[in-house]
Amino acid sequence: IKEVHANFQLASLLGWGKSPLIGALDIRGCEVIVADDDRKKGKPDQPDKKKKNSHWMSGVPELRVERARLEDCRFRYSLTNEVGKEGSIRVSKINATVGAFGTREDLGANRVAFELRAQLQQSGQALIKSELDLFAEKNEDTLSITVNDQELAELNDFFTPSEGIELKGHVEHIETSLILKQGRLEGRVLGK
Repeated sequence: IKEVHANFQLASLLGWGKSPLIGALDIRGCEVIVADDDRKKGKPDQPDKKKKNSHWMSGVPELRVERARLEDCRFRYSLTNEVGKEGSIRVSKINATVGAFGTREDLGANRVAFELRAQLQQSGQALIKSELDLFAEKNEDTLSITVNDQELAELNDFFTPSEGIELKGHVEHIETSLILKQGRLEGRVLGK
C-alpha cells in the first residue's frame, strides 16, 4: 500500500460515540494477491451456527465508514490445479468508491453500494456496480459487470492451466446483470 488516509471523527475515537467513525477512507496503490491450491483442498469449514457473532465480518473491528475509495490498486488471483499447473488472472488500475457501511448490523446503513473500474489482464476495461446488504440472511443483492475491448487470449493465463480451455477472439462489449435474492441467482448476459 502506498498511501492510506482516514479521517476519524474525534468524538468517536474518545469513546463518546457508538463506535469509531471514519468519515473518509482513501487507499492508494494497494495490491492484493490470492493464491488458491486445489491440491491442498479438503472438506470446507462449516460455520458454527451456535456461535454468537459468527457473521463473516465478526473478526473485523467495529467501525462505521461514511465513504471509502481505492485508487490505482491491483489484484491477482492464482489457482494451482490438482496436477500442479498454475493459472492466474490479473486486475490492475483499480479505482473504486464504496458508500457508507458499518462492520456490524447496527452500525449504519445495511445496504452498501460500490462502483469499481479496472483493467482486466492487459486490454479489458471493466466496470462493476453493486448494491448489497452485508448482513441480510434473506438478501436481495444486485451486481452488474461490463467489460469492453477484451482480448480473450489474454485470459488463457488462467483458463488454460486451470480448466484446459483455450480462448480466442475479441469481446467488444459484454454486459452482465445479476440479482441474488434469498440464495437464488438470476441474471442475463448480453455481448458482442
